[in-house]
Amino acid sequence: MIRNIRPIILVVYLMLVTYGIGFIGWNSFAPRSYTYYALSIGVPFFVCNIVSKKIRRSDFSLLLTYLALMPMISCFSKQILLGESAFSVSSPILLAFAFMFYFVLKYLKVEEKDIVKAVVSVGVTTAVIQVFQQLFPNYVFFDAFRSDYYHLSLIEIRNNFSRYLVGSIAIQLFCLYYFWSLLSSRFSVVKLIFTCLLLVSVYLYLTRQVLVAAALTICVSSFFSQEKKTKRFSFVMTICFVMGVIYNWEDFFGGFVSMTQHDSYSTDIRGQSMLFFLNRIVSNPIGLLLGFGESHYEEQWYRLGFYASDIGFIGDMYHFGITWIVVYFVSVYKIVIKYKNVVPLYIRLYLIGTLISSPFSFPYHSLDKAFVWLFVLYISNRYISSYKKKYMLERNV
Repeated sequence: MIRNIRPIILVVYLMLVTYGIGFIGWNSFAPRSYTYYALSIGVPFFVCNIVSKKIRRSDFSLLLTYLALMPMISCFSKQILLGESAFSVSSPILLAFAFMFYFVLKYLKVEEKDIVKAVVSVGVTTAVIQVFQQLFPNYVFFDAFRSDYYHLSLIEIRNNFSRYLVGSIAIQLFCLYYFWSLLSSRFSVVKLIFTCLLLVSVYLYLTRQVLVAAALTICVSSFFSQEKKTKRFSFVMTICFVMGVIYNWEDFFGGFVSMTQHDSYSTDIRGQSMLFFLNRIVSNPIGLLLGFGESHYEEQWYRLGFYASDIGFIGDMYHFGITWIVVYFVSVYKIVIKYKNVVPLYIRLYLIGTLISSPFSFPYHSLDKAFVWLFVLYISNRYISSYKKKYMLERNV
């Protein structure tokens, strides 16, 4: 019975961490406390694994233990360094709870197909909503920019498209790389339709660094394919993708180029913000090691245009310390390079994409991204653990 409802459970959690895919008025329908209660289910599983000494380096449980504890540790570091109450900001607590959910996945013995079904269901639904709202702007029901949570009401226009915040870009990228890897291995019309739908979805977020990272990831995907036949077909698909982008360059990207040429503020302010936060990071050894935590203290820098969330791994280094970043790069190396012949292509593409965009957007800074990262690590762990068991059996024969 539980095997059949696992994808449904995951869909419910994805709805909670994406605030109902950005449904306007979601907070009235499902208060944020629901997310707390749902994610806190992972706490007893996390504690039981520690008490029973089931935390092992070999199966990523030690890595997830670190990811769960570090946001909590940074809360106390913040109290020491900034004099602000340890739990004055809720996002680090939710982040810790999200990573503790890994041990729930282990207990339920969630399979890769369960995760893929759940993420693809939410991703495809999100994409359909995005297209619908672009075609029918008088019927906009999903836009987190206009929800109570974000306290904003203006619709931004970029490249002649309305910019709505629907769902999670992390979920859409996961789905895009999944369908692209399927399409690259063997062509079918259904796979092409879903790939194109997800390409449109990622584009409609109208975020330049995301588009650049996704495009570059797709362009290099053929080099990470494992089989020669797949590699050749993937290369052909990549060429088709590049030609399509070039042919429609002006229609799809002309506005972004013009915006970049005539308004360099966002680039300039990010450079200044990086220097500002780097100076603060190295100013205190405790802060460098454990982070300064997420605090209301940062609000005084907003008027200067300095947001830690806009400067990728430097911003997260400020919040959670240098080890937080080292662990990220080690994880990427381990999954993308060390176990390149073990972990599925779409998982490695997701990590490559996050690596490209990490200077501007850290892959698990927010709750929704952390949940997708959790899935990526869980799936990777299953493949790596299975490979190690098979290797040991062959060695002992």
